[in-house]
Amino acid sequence: MTDTTVPTNPPAASIPLKLGAGRAGAAIVSIMVLVGFIALTFMAIKPESVGIADKSVLLFLLGAWQSLATAVVSYWIGSSSGSVDKSNQMAQMTQPPKPV
Repeated sequence: MTDTTVPTNPPAASIPLKLGAGRAGAAIVSIMVLVGFIALTFMAIKPESVGIADKSVLLFLLGAWQSLATAVVSYWIGSSSGSVDKSNQMAQMTQPPKPV
């Protein structure tokens, strides 16, 4: 007799988080962007402590890095992260079931 039970997927909380090659690269770039943003923010607060005479260039760079930091947060929290998770789940669903 064949087994007709439908396998159930474990809840998302029980699936361990694994970073693939693409996700690890994204994590490294994200950390670099956020560290750069924090450093530029501190420089903008105290430009004389790092020897910057023209604050306007620093503020321009801070604005550019702020948009990169926003993109980083959007990637990890927004739809790009969900899209990667969905693709991983679809890949797991297309694999044949393991024999018991």
